[in-house]
Amino acid sequence: MNIKTLSEWFIKTCKYIITVWGIYMLWILLHFIASHLYTHFCVPMSLFGFLLSPVIMTNPYCVCLRWIIFNAGNSIYNMWTMIATFLASKLLN
Repeated sequence: MNIKTLSEWFIKTCKYIITVWGIYMLWILLHFIASHLYTHFCVPMSLFGFLLSPVIMTNPYCVCLRWIIFNAGNSIYNMWTMIATFLASKLLN
C-alpha cells in the first residue's frame, strides 16, 4: 500500500466519520467502551474495591470515563429524539 492510496483512504474515512451517522456510531462506541472500562477499573468487585471506591472514583481516568458515559448517553438519547421527531413529522404530512 503506497502513501497516495493510504491518504485517499484516510480522507474518505474522515469524511464518513464526520457525517451524522458516523458521529452517532462514534458516540455509541465510546459509550460502550467507557462503560466497560469504568466497571473494570473504577468499580472493583471486592470488599477492598468497595472500601477504596471513594478514592478510586476521584481518579482522573474515572472522572473522564464518567464524563464520556454521561455525554454519550445524552447524545444517543437526543439522536433518538431527533429520529422520532423526523418520523412523526413525516407521518403527519
